[in-house]
Order: sequence, then C-alpha cells, then structure tokens
Amino acid sequence: MKVLTIIKKEVKEIVVKKAFIIGTLLTPVLMVGMVFLPSLIMGKVAKTNAKIMVIDFTDSVFNQLKTELEGKGKDNKKIKQNMEKDILEKAKKQTDGIEGIITFKLENISTTKDKLPEIEKKLKQEIGSKKIYGYLIIPKNFLKDRKVILKAKNVANIAVIKSINSALRKIATRKLLEKENFPEDKIEELTKSVRISTIKIEKGKEKKSSFIGEYLLAVILVVLIFMVILVYGQTVMRSIVEEKNMRVTEVLLSSVDSFTLFLGKITGIGAAGLIQVVIWAIMFFGGYIYFISFLPMRFKGASVSPMAYIAFAIFFILGYFLYSTLFAIAGAVSNTDQEAQQFLQPIMILLILPYLISFSSIQNPDNAIVVALSFFPFFTPMLMFVRVAFASVPVYQFILSTVLMILTIIGMIFIAAKIFRIGILSYGKKPNLKQIFLWLKER
Repeated sequence: MKVLTIIKKEVKEIVVKKAFIIGTLLTPVLMVGMVFLPSLIMGKVAKTNAKIMVIDFTDSVFNQLKTELEGKGKDNKKIKQNMEKDILEKAKKQTDGIEGIITFKLENISTTKDKLPEIEKKLKQEIGSKKIYGYLIIPKNFLKDRKVILKAKNVANIAVIKSINSALRKIATRKLLEKENFPEDKIEELTKSVRISTIKIEKGKEKKSSFIGEYLLAVILVVLIFMVILVYGQTVMRSIVEEKNMRVTEVLLSSVDSFTLFLGKITGIGAAGLIQVVIWAIMFFGGYIYFISFLPMRFKGASVSPMAYIAFAIFFILGYFLYSTLFAIAGAVSNTDQEAQQFLQPIMILLILPYLISFSSIQNPDNAIVVALSFFPFFTPMLMFVRVAFASVPVYQFILSTVLMILTIIGMIFIAAKIFRIGILSYGKKPNLKQIFLWLKER
C-alpha cells in the first residue's frame, strides 16, 4: 500500500502543475503544426514565375515545349483557384505530385552557333537583373543524345528542372513515335502518365492504404515513445536530485524502504506520462476523424494494423520502465543537476541511436541488421514497433523481444535499487564507477 501512496504523490505533483496542463494541450497543436505548417509555407515559397528564353537548334522542339510547360502553369493556377474556392476533392486529385506552383513563360530565340556567345552575354545580364529566370539551349542532336543545357541564377529549384525534364522527355518520345509513323491516338495512349494506387497486403487480404498517411502515423508514434521516455525519464532523475538536496528523501526513508520509494517514484511519474499520452491519443484520433474529409488524399488511408497499436502500448510502457531505471541511477549518484548531466550522456546515446535507426528501418524493416538490433532490449521499444507496423513479424519474435525486455527490466530494477539504496543518502563527492560497482556488491 505504501508504494501506491508514493505513486499517487508523484502523479499528483506532476498532473496538477500548469506546465503539465499547458504542455498536454499545446503539444498536439505543435506536432500538427510541425507536420502541416512547413507544407503550407513551402506552398507559398514554392511559387515560381519562370520566364525562360529557349535557343532551339532543332527548330522543332520549342512550340511543343511551350505548350507543355505554359499549359502546366495554367493548370496550376486553376488548381490554386479551386483550392481557394474549397473545391477540395477535385483539387486534391489534381495536386498529387505537383511540387509547388510554377508559372512558365517561354520565348524562342533564333540564332546560329557563331552568334551564340554574344546572345548568351546579353541573356546573362538579363538573368542578373532578374528580367528572366534563365535560358535553355537545345542542341541539334537532342533527340539522339537527350541532352540540354539550362543556365539560370538558381539551379537548385528541383520543381522547375523536373518539369522541364518531364516535358522534354515526353516531347522526345512523341517525336520518335511520330518518326515510326504511329497514329496520333496511339501516341497519346503510349505517352499517358501513370498513377499508382497503393494496396497493402495484410494476412493475405488486400487493404487500400496510403503510404504517406501510414508513414506519418507510425512516425508520430515513434516520436511519442522517444519524447515521453526522454521527458519523463529526466523528470525521474531531476526529482531524485531535488529531493536528495532538500533532504526530503531522508524523511521518506523513515517511513518506507528504498526499493518501495524507488519503484513508487518511477511508476508514479510514468503514470503521469501515460495520462498525458492517453489525452493526446484522444485529441489526435478525435481530430483525425473530424478533419479527415478536409485532408489531402495522400494523408488518408492510414491503416496501421491493430497489432501495431498493441505493440506501441507494450513497448511504450516497457521502454519507459527500462530507461527510467537508468535515469533513476543517474539521479541517485548525483548531488546536482550538473553532475547528473554527465551521467545522462551514455543514456542519451542508448536512446537516440534506435530513434535514428528507426526512420531508415521503415523502408526495410526486414533487414537482417534491423531484425537483430530489435532484440537488443534498449533498442526494442522503437525498432520492434517499426517492424510490427511495417512488416509481418513472427509471433515468436514479438514474444521473445518482449520477454527479453521484461527480464532486462527486472535485472535493471535489481541493480538500480541497490545503487539507489546507497546513493540516495550519499552526499559530497560524486562517486566514480569503481565505487558504484562496490555498492552493487553490498547486501
């Protein structure tokens, strides 16, 4: 019963604070902002008025290129108008795959090779004065070599280059088909663009799925695991250091033993974290259900399997307990926050490494290295969750990783409790590793 009293005390101390309430309400807003605000800003920033002068030595590409690119610019303007009028469904379908709003204006320059240097000199001056975006040189053997030269002040605008590349590729293909005397309707059919619909196979059944929606949902859950373990693990550490300095621990130890205090503290603080995550989950899914009709098509169809949610709950709780024992050790052997920060570095490495690996493992969750690392208890919470979310993990592997984590937690609690029992009442000089190992030998 004493451990429950300590748990209630820790939960109450955290939950009633203004910082907890404000953080709980603002964090989902900030996370949504981090996901969608850059896209909205980039949509504004990515507007490009590209006036391009074309030097076409083939004398046959310019007109088609002008039609292709200036036509795309008009389509983009229509898309924007549709979005502004809230004709969302039509706009969503049209905007898939468009990188920014680009308005092209092409003008042809007829010249010969010997006059090209003089023309280029003039065009470079116009680029410098921002009269034109740049100029495109189409060599005479373009259809054979498929090479052109774009000269501009900004050659890092991928959307502009991609649009020009796509248009030229389509023109070259069309001309080669015309050369082979293909009928116009056949050429149109052969050069038609391809749209890919993703369908997920889960337990032998088809399930329509959006990769972006599924990816974002899994990433949000990985970030939650990382963030809550980091924030509340450090809360455990700071709470121990604070109570140790205020000599509150000595009063508490007069009523309960060190193991009960240790277990109650990490469980209580973890319960506060769990309350916050549950509130966030309710806010997130409530918001998702409400706003789903307004979301772009690529964010719909997030179909992470129910097993992934079970894995998230299990590894979130186990991950917190595992890492909290390390944070508790750091707090128990430290007299100040500055000393605790030194012990924090190796814990942070253990936490950040799987976090970083998890993002790359999303693309290939069945990779042998990822599979092996997912059984390492300190990497399991994030890597095994990613594997469950994006691959078919054998049940025995899931159970084995969970059992290994539980055994590691039990072992870490035993070690941490021994260090905590002695370290919590040790003041003055910071203990070195040799002294900490000696504490483990004491009964």
